[in-house]
Formats: sequence, C-alpha cells, structure tokens
Amino acid sequence: MLKFLNKIEPLQSYIFACKLSMQQHPRLKWNFIGMFMLVLLAAFFETLFPYLMKLLIDQVEQNRTLQLRSLFEIKLLYLLVIAYATAWLMSQLLIWCKNLYSMVMSVNFETSLMAKGIQNFLALPKQKQDEIEAAAFITDIQRGGSALSEMTFSLFILLGPIVLQLFFIFVVLFKIISGVFGLFFVIAILMAFIASFWISQKSSHFFDQMYAQRNKINQTILEKVSHSYEIKIKHAQQYEQNRLEQTLDEYRTVIKSTNIRIGILMMVQVFLIFLFLLGFMLYTVYISQTQQITSGDFVLISTYIIQLTMPFLMISQSLMRVNGNMVALKIYRQYFNLPHEQYQTQSVSNKILPMLYQFKDATLNLGKNKISHFNLNIRSNTCYAIVGQTGRGKTSLLHYLMGISKIESGHLYYKNLEISKAFSVEIFQQVSFVAQQSVVFSGSLRDNLIYNSGYSYTDAELMLWLERFKLQSILEKNQLKLNDELGDVYKNFSGGEKQRISLLRAILAKPQVLILDEPTSALDADTATQIMLLIVQQVPSVIMVTHAKDCIAMADELIDLDQIMLNAAIHSA
Repeated sequence: MLKFLNKIEPLQSYIFACKLSMQQHPRLKWNFIGMFMLVLLAAFFETLFPYLMKLLIDQVEQNRTLQLRSLFEIKLLYLLVIAYATAWLMSQLLIWCKNLYSMVMSVNFETSLMAKGIQNFLALPKQKQDEIEAAAFITDIQRGGSALSEMTFSLFILLGPIVLQLFFIFVVLFKIISGVFGLFFVIAILMAFIASFWISQKSSHFFDQMYAQRNKINQTILEKVSHSYEIKIKHAQQYEQNRLEQTLDEYRTVIKSTNIRIGILMMVQVFLIFLFLLGFMLYTVYISQTQQITSGDFVLISTYIIQLTMPFLMISQSLMRVNGNMVALKIYRQYFNLPHEQYQTQSVSNKILPMLYQFKDATLNLGKNKISHFNLNIRSNTCYAIVGQTGRGKTSLLHYLMGISKIESGHLYYKNLEISKAFSVEIFQQVSFVAQQSVVFSGSLRDNLIYNSGYSYTDAELMLWLERFKLQSILEKNQLKLNDELGDVYKNFSGGEKQRISLLRAILAKPQVLILDEPTSALDADTATQIMLLIVQQVPSVIMVTHAKDCIAMADELIDLDQIMLNAAIHSA
C-alpha cells in the first residue's frame, strides 16, 4: 500500500516533507501517533452522543406510552441524560485537544522545513545558489512549511475524523436500521467527496499562476529595496514606481482571474453537498413517515447528516487549499533535487609542506576566458599578490583555490590532496578566505569575531585585537560590550569597519593560509598598510588579489594574469 502511495506525486512530496520534519524533530513520529489517537477518540464520541440522543428520545416516548413508570425506567432515563451530556463534553474537549495538538505540530513543521530548506541551500554549489532568486526562495520555503501544516491539518483534523466517523456510523446504522441503508449512506458520502476532489484538481494550474506572480512581486520589491541607493542617486523614484505599478497591475489581473475561477469551483462543491444533504434528509423523512424507523432513529440520522455536512463543507473548501499546498510542496521539494556540493573524506596533511597549491595541465575559466594547459605552483610561507586588468579572472582563480569552482580537466592539488573534482572540508580548518563584500552577522561583536571558530578568546585578548585593527571605537561610540547584541547598530558601520571586522575574523581563526580578495579596498592607504603588515606577521602564507601598490610591494611574488593570458594566447596560436 505504501509503495502504491509513494508513486502518487503529491503524496510523494508530502511524505518527503514529513520525513524531513522528522529528521529535524524525531518526536514528530510520536506526535502523529498521538494525533491519530485523538482523532480516533473524537470520531468515536461524535458518533456516540447522537446514538445516545436516539436512545434518550426512544426512552421518553416509551415512558409516555406507559401508564405506570417503573423506578428502573426513570433511573435509566437519567443515566441516558448524563451519558449523553458526558459524550457531548468529551467530543468538544477532544476537538479542542486536536486543535491545540495541531498547532504544536504546525510550528514544528514550519520551523523544521525552513531549517532544512536553508541547510539544503547552503549545501548547493555556488553556481546553483547564484541561479536562485532570493525573494522567490524565501517565499517558497516559508510556503512549504505552511503547506505541510495545512495538509496535515486537513488530513488529521478534517478528513481523518470523517473517515473514522463514517466507519462508526456504518456500524450504528447497520445495527439500528439495516446494513444496506448504512452502506448506501457511506457510499453516497464517498461519491460526493470523490466528485469534490475531482473538481478541486481542476484548480492546480491556478495555484501555479498565483505562486509565480507572488514570487515575481516579492522579487520586484526586494530589487527596489536592495538598489535603493542607486535609485536615489539617479533620482529614479518615479520611474521605478511606474515599473512597479505595471507589475502590480499584472499581479492584480492574474490573482482576480484565478480567484474567481477557484470561487466558482468551490460553489460547485457546495452545490454537491447540498444535493447530498437534501437527498438524504428527504429519504429520512420518507422512511420515518412509513414508520420504518422511530423518532429517535430519525433524530439519529438527521444528526449524523448535519454532523458530516459542516466538516464535509470545510473539507471540500479545504481541498482547494490542499491542492495549492501540494503545488507549494512540489516547488519546495524541487530545491532538494538540485545537485549538492560533494566533499571528499581523505585527510589533508596538517604539516606545512613546501607546496600549497599546484595546477597541473588544468583547463579552467578565468573571467570570460577559457585557459588550457594551465600550470601554477603556489608555495608555502610566501605572500602572493594576484594582479591583472579587470575581467582577467582574479576572483575566479581564488574560487578554484577554495573549491567554489572546479577545473574542467587536468589536476589541482592542495598539499598532498587532489581537489580537482571534490574539495575537502578539512581544508577549511587550515585556510581562511575573505571575500570582496564584507559581512557582519547577527549577534554580538564577539560572535562576529570568533564566528565558526574552534578557538576561544578572553575579553582582554579580543579587546587587544580590536585596538590593533582600530575597531575599539565601535564599542565606545555605540556604548556596547563585546557580548551585547548588535541589533541594527551594524547598519551604521562604515565600509572600512566592516572590512576590518572580516579581516580580524579571518586572523582569529589562526589559519595556515589566508586568501584575500581586495582586502583593503575600503581602507585608506595608512590603515591598509598597518593592517596588511599585521596579517603578514600572523599568517605564514598569504594569497591576495589587490590593486593597491603598497600591498603589491609587500608580496614576495606576483601572479600576473595579464601575462598568463598573453602566454595562453601565444600557446593556442
């Protein structure tokens, strides 16, 4: 049965999301079992109290026909009243328990899918990450968490009780009236449900359109916020507002159109439920008039019909949302189908070997140029400056050294380890990288300085380093301590402060090798010289991309990409 269900694509996405959630929260498996037990008990009591009402009505009618009531019959009547009230109380309490339980599970679902979504994104190769639109991705993982919660709610809180209640109702009707009547009752409900489900499937492509438009709106708004500085200096506010209005007009048109169509389908579903309600109520009146059933039986059947009508209406409407949720989970799952970064497990030497990196007859892309037969040796205990014109691929070369990009052919080594096809996570323990764009993370200044580091520092040691990097003023002017949350304060940091924080973070990781991409671009000449002297003194091997003459002068050797490109052109000719 499970194998068959796993072949149904929407259920595949649902089961996939559930498994992810259970990896994050192993107790969710027991939550599912607990929810099933609550649903089972709720369905039992919701079926029981109409049956007790039927017994109560029949007992009252019987007492009216008797000229002399026995004490036993009076006691039985009171007991039935108490049992009926108790059954009603239990059914209502269980409904609230289900809702509370569902709320707890929903929070776990949403947080676990968001956590797994981010974990998966961070495991993707850099090229794949760059292809994903940030606003669409954020929306998709949030929508995935909500979709899993809503689908579970629909299955356990709406559909589950009805399925179980139908079974209990069939047993009651089989006992009181006949098996044929009970079976006919259940079949009629199932047919109405199947018809509603078939209608809801017609709405799939509507949700695809709605989600695509929502992602487009989010991406447009994110672009305006991210590029606000450029928009302001070009005085393009009105121009951007006009472009936004065009996008919003398209969004309004699509959303209105799809919602109208979904609304029409929902009304058709409501009409199907109306036919079921009307048909069975008329039939119940008919058999009641022909005295095939008692007054209590009539109330019992009517109560069951009314009991099922409201949740069934909710299910029929929920089916539309479930259909949208299936689309959302399918989109969420697609991110996990992308190729992931593969790391090798072979150990790298902790010793400082003569050679750090070696390119041997490699084919790779530097900027927009493909280079064949590329050979380069980078030695230990040496400071390298990578120079060349803009577009020569200086940053691209660093990406090969950090495993962000892979060479097409040939060989690339780090110390004793070949990293041509797969990088090693152990290399990150020896090599620190500082990119062009400086980053300040959430948390305290201490959190930023020892970010993902295996080393601990006292406050006094960190304060000494802050003084060396001229960063102590950050704490003073903002009246902060090392362990205080930065909050929004980091937004006021200058580009130079952010760059020095990134450089100090790399130093405090105590690397054997430090790879820098334009490390002093936001610093004045004097500060840049002082910082780079500190770095060269602390780190045995430095590889930096730079245009700064003072930094180039500190280098022991140059890697001139202009000359490499010229040699490659001569070789290919």
